Amino acid sequence: MLEGNNEWVGQGAAIRGRKENRPHRVDLQYLRDLSGNDTEFIKEIVQMFIDDAPVLLKQAIVYHKNANLVLLKASIHRMKSSVKMMGDHELAAIISRIESHCNGITQEVNLPSLMMQLNRDLTDLLYDLKGEMSKM
Repeated sequence: MLEGNNEWVGQGAAIRGRKENRPHRVDLQYLRDLSGNDTEFIKEIVQMFIDDAPVLLKQAIVYHKNANLVLLKASIHRMKSSVKMMGDHELAAIISRIESHCNGITQEVNLPSLMMQLNRDLTDLLYDLKGEMSKM
């Protein structure tokens, strides 16, 4: 969650507290189909996402704060396909909205709110993925 100058990337869920009734964000069926259900391959791809997503999110937050739509679009675009692979199509739709704004296709009046939602939902996705990894 964005906390003043501290930019608590990936900490939104911890700050807000977990909601037990929130939807589970992960569906790894695409990776299962792609890999022939190779658990080691799936674990490797998921771990790469867990490692890379917070870095991309932090970059996106900085680019948004600096009103650099070109770099914001680049970091958001890199995130979108990986989020889809993890099965979170709602988050991918949010990312698409931000990307469309950066491309000038749409004008998002509430871009800061979308960025906060991106932070929150990506944090939730990472939490769920870590849970999935512990089950594999």
